[in-house]
Amino acid sequence: MSYPAGTISANGVSVPIFVSDQGRWEAEYAGRSLGFETRDKLETAIKRLTKTTTVPVAVAFVRIEKRGTAGIAKTAGTATGIHAGNGNVLVVWHQRHGDVKDQIKSPSYQTVDFGGVDDDVLAEYGDLVAAAARAEKAADEFRAKYKIDLKDEVLNAIKKATEEGQSA
Repeated sequence: MSYPAGTISANGVSVPIFVSDQGRWEAEYAGRSLGFETRDKLETAIKRLTKTTTVPVAVAFVRIEKRGTAGIAKTAGTATGIHAGNGNVLVVWHQRHGDVKDQIKSPSYQTVDFGGVDDDVLAEYGDLVAAAARAEKAADEFRAKYKIDLKDEVLNAIKKATEEGQSA
Protein backbone atom coordinates (compact mmCIF):
# COMPACT_ATOMS: atom_id res chain seq x y z
CA MET A 1 0.00 0.00 0.00
CA SER A 2 1.16 3.56 -0.78
CA TYR A 3 0.50 6.77 1.11
CA PRO A 4 0.55 10.37 -0.17
CA ALA A 5 3.85 12.08 0.66
CA GLY A 6 3.48 15.50 -0.97
CA THR A 7 4.71 16.64 -4.34
CA ILE A 8 7.98 17.21 -6.10
CA SER A 9 8.10 20.28 -8.33
CA ALA A 10 10.56 20.32 -11.18
CA ASN A 11 10.75 22.25 -14.45
CA GLY A 12 7.34 23.84 -13.93
CA VAL A 13 5.57 20.55 -13.17
CA SER A 14 4.31 19.31 -9.78
CA VAL A 15 4.25 15.53 -9.44
CA PRO A 16 2.40 13.86 -6.54
CA ILE A 17 4.64 11.40 -4.69
CA PHE A 18 3.86 8.44 -2.45
CA VAL A 19 5.71 6.22 -0.01
CA SER A 20 4.96 2.50 0.26
CA ASP A 21 4.74 0.29 3.34
CA GLN A 22 8.22 -0.94 2.43
CA GLY A 23 9.61 2.63 2.46
CA ARG A 24 9.87 2.88 -1.34
CA TRP A 25 9.34 6.35 -2.83
CA GLU A 26 6.96 6.27 -5.82
CA ALA A 27 5.38 8.51 -8.43
CA GLU A 28 3.76 8.35 -11.84
CA TYR A 29 4.57 10.82 -14.59
CA ALA A 30 3.88 10.78 -18.32
CA GLY A 31 2.61 7.21 -18.14
CA ARG A 32 5.71 5.94 -16.34
CA SER A 33 5.77 4.45 -12.86
CA LEU A 34 8.81 5.47 -10.84
CA GLY A 35 10.08 3.86 -7.66
CA PHE A 36 13.29 4.42 -5.67
CA GLU A 37 14.77 3.67 -2.27
CA THR A 38 15.13 7.35 -1.38
CA ARG A 39 13.21 10.56 -1.96
CA ASP A 40 16.35 12.17 -3.40
CA LYS A 41 16.66 9.50 -6.09
CA LEU A 42 12.97 9.91 -6.97
CA GLU A 43 13.41 13.69 -7.19
CA THR A 44 16.43 13.27 -9.48
CA ALA A 45 14.42 10.97 -11.76
CA ILE A 46 11.47 13.39 -11.86
CA LYS A 47 13.78 16.31 -12.69
CA ARG A 48 15.33 14.30 -15.51
CA LEU A 49 11.92 13.20 -16.86
CA THR A 50 10.34 16.64 -16.74
CA LYS A 51 13.32 18.48 -18.12
CA THR A 52 12.25 20.43 -21.14
CA THR A 53 14.52 19.97 -24.08
CA THR A 54 15.21 23.38 -25.54
CA VAL A 55 15.09 23.32 -29.30
CA PRO A 56 14.56 26.52 -31.22
CA VAL A 57 11.47 26.27 -33.45
CA ALA A 58 9.59 28.79 -35.53
CA VAL A 59 6.29 27.64 -37.00
CA ALA A 60 4.68 30.45 -38.97
CA PHE A 61 0.89 30.59 -38.97
CA VAL A 62 -2.06 32.89 -39.40
CA ARG A 63 -4.89 32.83 -36.87
CA ILE A 64 -8.24 33.60 -38.44
CA GLU A 65 -11.16 34.83 -36.35
CA LYS A 66 -14.64 34.68 -37.84
CA ARG A 67 -16.45 38.02 -37.74
CA GLY A 68 -19.90 37.10 -39.04
CA THR A 69 -20.97 38.90 -42.20
CA ALA A 70 -17.88 41.09 -41.92
CA GLY A 71 -15.77 38.06 -42.89
CA ILE A 72 -12.57 37.43 -40.97
CA ALA A 73 -9.80 39.09 -39.01
CA LYS A 74 -6.32 37.66 -39.44
CA THR A 75 -3.30 37.85 -37.20
CA ALA A 76 0.12 36.55 -38.20
CA GLY A 77 2.20 34.74 -35.62
CA THR A 78 5.09 32.39 -35.05
CA ALA A 79 4.81 29.45 -32.66
CA THR A 80 8.04 29.05 -30.73
CA GLY A 81 7.38 26.10 -28.42
CA ILE A 82 5.14 24.49 -25.81
CA HIS A 83 4.85 25.81 -22.25
CA ALA A 84 6.30 23.17 -19.91
CA GLY A 85 3.79 23.80 -17.15
CA ASN A 86 0.42 24.25 -18.83
CA GLY A 87 0.94 22.83 -22.33
CA ASN A 88 -0.12 26.03 -24.11
CA VAL A 89 1.53 26.96 -27.40
CA LEU A 90 4.06 29.78 -27.01
CA VAL A 91 3.65 32.35 -29.77
CA VAL A 92 4.93 35.68 -30.97
CA TRP A 93 2.22 37.81 -32.61
CA HIS A 94 3.51 40.08 -35.36
CA GLN A 95 1.62 43.34 -34.91
CA ARG A 96 2.04 46.83 -36.36
CA HIS A 97 3.46 48.22 -33.12
CA GLY A 98 5.89 45.32 -32.69
CA ASP A 99 6.05 41.68 -31.71
CA VAL A 100 4.08 40.50 -28.68
CA LYS A 101 4.78 37.24 -26.82
CA ASP A 102 1.75 35.24 -25.74
CA GLN A 103 0.41 31.75 -24.98
CA ILE A 104 -2.56 30.26 -26.77
CA LYS A 105 -4.73 27.21 -26.32
CA SER A 106 -6.35 25.28 -29.13
CA PRO A 107 -8.42 27.32 -31.55
CA SER A 108 -12.00 27.98 -30.48
CA TYR A 109 -15.16 27.63 -32.54
CA GLN A 110 -14.60 31.15 -33.88
CA THR A 111 -10.92 30.75 -34.73
CA VAL A 112 -8.81 28.55 -36.97
CA ASP A 113 -5.06 28.44 -37.57
CA PHE A 114 -3.67 28.23 -41.10
CA GLY A 115 -0.10 27.57 -42.12
CA GLY A 116 1.58 27.96 -45.48
CA VAL A 117 -1.22 29.87 -47.20
CA ASP A 118 -1.05 33.06 -49.18
CA ASP A 119 -3.30 36.13 -49.08
CA ASP A 120 -5.46 34.83 -51.96
CA VAL A 121 -6.36 31.69 -49.99
CA LEU A 122 -7.12 33.77 -46.89
CA ALA A 123 -9.30 36.12 -48.95
CA GLU A 124 -11.20 33.16 -50.39
CA TYR A 125 -11.76 31.78 -46.88
CA GLY A 126 -12.97 35.21 -45.74
CA ASP A 127 -15.48 35.30 -48.62
CA LEU A 128 -16.74 31.82 -47.66
CA VAL A 129 -17.16 32.80 -44.00
CA ALA A 130 -19.06 35.96 -44.95
CA ALA A 131 -21.30 34.04 -47.40
CA ALA A 132 -22.04 31.42 -44.72
CA ALA A 133 -22.94 34.16 -42.24
CA ARG A 134 -25.27 35.82 -44.78
CA ALA A 135 -26.93 32.47 -45.51
CA GLU A 136 -27.41 31.78 -41.80
CA LYS A 137 -28.95 35.24 -41.34
CA ALA A 138 -31.34 34.62 -44.24
CA ALA A 139 -32.31 31.24 -42.77
CA ASP A 140 -32.96 32.88 -39.38
CA GLU A 141 -35.20 35.49 -41.02
CA PHE A 142 -37.07 32.77 -42.94
CA ARG A 143 -37.63 30.78 -39.75
CA ALA A 144 -38.84 33.88 -37.91
CA LYS A 145 -41.37 34.64 -40.70
CA TYR A 146 -42.95 31.18 -40.89
CA LYS A 147 -42.39 29.42 -37.59
CA ILE A 148 -45.25 28.72 -35.22
CA ASP A 149 -45.59 27.70 -31.63
CA LEU A 150 -47.40 24.44 -32.24
CA LYS A 151 -48.71 24.09 -28.70
CA ASP A 152 -50.21 27.60 -28.82
CA GLU A 153 -51.79 26.82 -32.19
CA VAL A 154 -53.39 23.64 -30.84
CA LEU A 155 -54.64 25.41 -27.70
CA ASN A 156 -56.15 28.18 -29.85
CA ALA A 157 -57.83 25.60 -32.09
CA ILE A 158 -59.28 23.85 -29.03
CA LYS A 159 -60.51 27.16 -27.65
CA LYS A 160 -62.11 28.11 -31.00
CA ALA A 161 -63.75 24.69 -31.38
CA THR A 162 -65.07 24.90 -27.81
CA GLU A 163 -66.49 28.41 -28.37
CA GLU A 164 -68.17 27.33 -31.66
CA GLY A 165 -69.65 24.29 -29.92
CA GLN A 166 -71.16 26.46 -27.19
CA SER A 167 -72.76 28.86 -29.67
CA ALA A 168 -74.44 26.10 -31.69
